[in-house]
Amino acid sequence: MAILKINTHKATLYGVYNTTELVYDSSRNTHKATLYGVYNTTELVYDSSRNTHKATLYGVYNTTKLVYDSSRNTHKATLYGVYNTTKLVYDSSRNTHKATLYGVYNTTKLVYDSSRNTHKATLYGVYNTTELVYDSSRNTHKATLYGVYNTTELVYDSSRNTHKATLYGVYNTTELVYNSSTRNTHKATLYGVYNTTELVYDSSRNTHKATLYSVYNTTKLVYDSSRNTHKATLYGVYNTTELVYDSSRNTHKATLYGVYNTTELVYDSSRNTHKATLYGVYNTTELVYDSSRNTHKATLYGVYNTTELVYDSSRNTHKATLYGVYNTTELV
Repeated sequence: MAILKINTHKATLYGVYNTTELVYDSSRNTHKATLYGVYNTTELVYDSSRNTHKATLYGVYNTTKLVYDSSRNTHKATLYGVYNTTKLVYDSSRNTHKATLYGVYNTTKLVYDSSRNTHKATLYGVYNTTELVYDSSRNTHKATLYGVYNTTELVYDSSRNTHKATLYGVYNTTELVYNSSTRNTHKATLYGVYNTTELVYDSSRNTHKATLYSVYNTTKLVYDSSRNTHKATLYGVYNTTELVYDSSRNTHKATLYGVYNTTELVYDSSRNTHKATLYGVYNTTELVYDSSRNTHKATLYGVYNTTELVYDSSRNTHKATLYGVYNTTELV
């Protein structure tokens, strides 16, 4: 595969990727990302027939673009490779937002919507920077998203005998809170982009529905008697996500229709943790404790090998050292 040689760059990626950079393409009045290694070039190409951009990805992937589906009055994502770009478009018929997917991700920021007293996520091209800004009026954090994520780590919560993921950047904290008295289940409190995700018991269906505030309006679980399980009807990008009980592991696996095939948690007794076995694109993702850094690194089997955050004192920031497919990713 030919390797293009362009002098300036933003993110230097060692390993399979050699260099990723944004190069200004004056003919299109946009930037294209030149990726050396597995990918040759990723660029946004304007498609006048659709009045949108499609991401032409050379190398492994070919093209990701949106195709309008008039029968549903929505867009479906024709995915030849990687995702394009996502933004929220208000759908007045449902009083909710649907996710319209264009080219490559740009920037994600929260825009306050006073009519709903909430935030909607306006999603642009490539990420710029991510940080949390405290919103005292709500006693919560809103996610101001600029670029690369700052820090993601797992913190053990001995009172719950579980791990909570303290995510600096987009999310502030994601944790499972057990509610034994009323719901006999766990609710996931998500600070940042999402305000709260919780399971609410719906006696009419003898099931739980997940009420999602902020980006999504509602995601609920609908009982599927033919499978004796629940499926989560998700409005927006995905069509259906359902939990399928796996008796051999005494756990549930999430069967995701659309891009991914299956995601499930598999207990790893040697590490006293769960690893997420992802069928389809990824093979396996698990957290491995790195005592030298007093943090966890995500060992990703399949596409990625290992991802960890390394503090770069010269920049007073973190760079993501990616072992395996990626070697090192840093901001230059």
